[in-house]
Amino acid sequence: MTKRGEQMRAEILAVLREADGAMSAYDVLHRLQASHPKIAPPTVYNALAALTKTGRVHRVESLKAYIACQCDGTHKLAVLSICDGCGTVEERTAPRLVENLSGFVEETGLCHSDMSLRCMVCALPVAQMPKLWVQNT
Repeated sequence: MTKRGEQMRAEILAVLREADGAMSAYDVLHRLQASHPKIAPPTVYNALAALTKTGRVHRVESLKAYIACQCDGTHKLAVLSICDGCGTVEERTAPRLVENLSGFVEETGLCHSDMSLRCMVCALPVAQMPKLWVQNT
């Protein structure tokens, strides 16, 4: 691993940690172009692959995007909850849930890759939202 590669991975990880939600590789690329005008997509993809392999970044398959690990890569069994409304991604360790789902897959041969979820803000009807959350509707 080169010092330049380590620096790029650190910068990409910082970009993902500052993001409000999951980011595509091209979102990361565009964010880095201000400080690295000649950065190319393979550089970002290679860094994201390395960060994913080490557990510091998760690939959110359903969004074709990435998020920084919210548990500092200290877990192995996590569940990513994604709000269908705003795209917020929450990470939780849930070893029993993952084990139960794995058992379900083994028994049935079926696998459900996504579940439809809404965060509390998106689930509330507009009339029940605190005034700070309500935009001009």
